[in-house]
Amino acid sequence: RTSVAALPATCRGRRQNRKRTRHCPLLVATHLNQLDDLDPRRVVSVRRLARLGFDAESLLKKHFQAFGTVEQVLLSGSKEKHVDPNSGGQSRMRPSGFGFIVFSESSSADLAVSYGEVQTVSGCHIGVHRFRTREEMEASGEKPDDVNA
Repeated sequence: RTSVAALPATCRGRRQNRKRTRHCPLLVATHLNQLDDLDPRRVVSVRRLARLGFDAESLLKKHFQAFGTVEQVLLSGSKEKHVDPNSGGQSRMRPSGFGFIVFSESSSADLAVSYGEVQTVSGCHIGVHRFRTREEMEASGEKPDDVNA
């Protein structure tokens, strides 16, 4: 008999270190580039969206329309979680976790943020924050990755 320690890692039930292409960072970068051309006072950052499911875009638009005209709802890409190939090889999709709401007017974004940092959308609590540009974060000493954590 061969000892478990002598077996290759894949035989011991551990995953191989494989690189998977991730599309989410590219999509987020694309959204951030789109936001560069807009007045940041018209944009609201939203987080903890996964519980809204794959209908998050329409649910968010409906919720935020109460504050003013929503021009765009930009969501991070759905995450794909790969499942063990021995269980049928199917992958599981996960809904977006964060995004941005673009209003037609800055006063609408102000109103949305003033409604509270935690808001309830379709029975789920989400985080709502004013969008801050990279320059604003760097000026305050924050790292862009640490914002609204």
